[in-house]
Amino acid sequence: MIKYKVKEVDGEKIIVKTGDKVEFSFRQIDMDIAYLEKNLKEIEGKLGIEKATMANVARTHPHIAEMSQEDLTAAYLYRGASGFVSVADEKIAEIKKQLDDYATEKEEIIKQTGINPNE
Repeated sequence: MIKYKVKEVDGEKIIVKTGDKVEFSFRQIDMDIAYLEKNLKEIEGKLGIEKATMANVARTHPHIAEMSQEDLTAAYLYRGASGFVSVADEKIAEIKKQLDDYATEKEEIIKQTGINPNE
């Protein structure tokens, strides 16, 4: 049988749940409730947005709504990969140019100053 007792620690009331001992305070419960209520509002808001998105896609691209879950998953994965590939190719070229610029700059610094970066 679960029983509740109250003890005070540093001015805060701590609830001791026995039968299976767990200690917590009303403040912790209130914090958990606030977190859950915030989470609930966020999820409900996101749910409305996602339902509207699905309705818009189904209206403008009905063939998408008719795809199987397997095809939708494959299309989602393909789109995510293609988006990364298009961004990655550009970023790789940018990084390689920066590396080349640094190599050139290091050579010029060494040439002009005689500093050995390995010392």
